[in-house]
Amino acid sequence: ALSFPLAAFRLFLFGLLLLELFGLAAPEQNILATPELLALVRARPPWSYERFDDVSRALTNRVLARFLPVGEGDSLNVDAWVRFLARVRCVVIGAWAAFLVEPVPLLYALGAVGYVYLGLVGLLYNPAHSTLAPMLFVLLAMVAVDGLAANDARAAAWLRRALLECVLAPAYLFSGVSKMRYMGLAFFGGTWLRNELHDTPRATLPGMVRLLRTTPGACEFMSAGNVMIEFALPILVVAAARAEGLWAQRLVRLFLFAAASFHVAIFFLMGPNFVRMG
Repeated sequence: ALSFPLAAFRLFLFGLLLLELFGLAAPEQNILATPELLALVRARPPWSYERFDDVSRALTNRVLARFLPVGEGDSLNVDAWVRFLARVRCVVIGAWAAFLVEPVPLLYALGAVGYVYLGLVGLLYNPAHSTLAPMLFVLLAMVAVDGLAANDARAAAWLRRALLECVLAPAYLFSGVSKMRYMGLAFFGGTWLRNELHDTPRATLPGMVRLLRTTPGACEFMSAGNVMIEFALPILVVAAARAEGLWAQRLVRLFLFAAASFHVAIFFLMGPNFVRMG
C-alpha cells in the first residue's frame, strides 16, 4: 500500500499532463491536440455505420450529435467546433492544474470529463486504442479522488484494485485476443514479430533491432513473452482477483513487472508507442 496515495495520484496526473502538452506520445494520438486534429481533417469522421439497423442508427445519430461538428459539406462549421474543443482543452488544463495546487475533487472531475470528451472525439477520427485504458482510469478515479483527498485507505485500495482488474488486465487481455483473432496461430510464432521489428528513426537502439531480427530464436522467444503478457497473465490475474495469500500478490507483481518490461522494450526497439500504458 502507498503511504501517500494522494501525492502519488497527483504525480500521475502531472505526468499525464506533461505527456500530453509536450507530445511525448508521438506519433500516437494526443488527446489534448484533438482541436488541431479536427482543424487539419476539416470533415466528419471517415467511417460509416451502414451495417447498423434503423434503431441503432437513430440512437447513434443522437449520441454522435454531441461529438461531431454541425452541418454537412460546405456548411460544416468546423472552425466553430474547433474553437469549442479548444475551450474544453483550456478547462481541462486549468482544472487539473488547480487540482495539483489544491486537491478539490470537483476540479479533478471537471478536468476528467473534459479530457475523456476530447479523447472520444479524437477516437472518431483516429481509432488508436492506446488511449482507451488511460481514459477509463481517469474516469474511475473520479469515484475515489474524494477519498484520496481525505487520506482514506479504502479509497486508495479500491482505486488500485480497479486499475488492475478493470483497466490493466482487461486491456492487455483484449490486446492478446485481438492478435489471436487476426493472426490465428501465427500469434504463437515469431514471424509476425520479426515483421514488426524493422528499422525506424524512432527506435533508440536500431542496432539491437537488427540483431534481434537476425538472431535465430530471438523473435520466437519474445513472441512467447508477448503471449504470456497479453494472454496468460491477465487471465490469471482476473481469475485470482478475490484470492488471498502470498501467491496472489506475487502473481500481480509478476504481471506488473512483465508489463513494465514489455513497454520499456517497445520504447527502445520500436519507439514511444503505448507510452501512456507504460
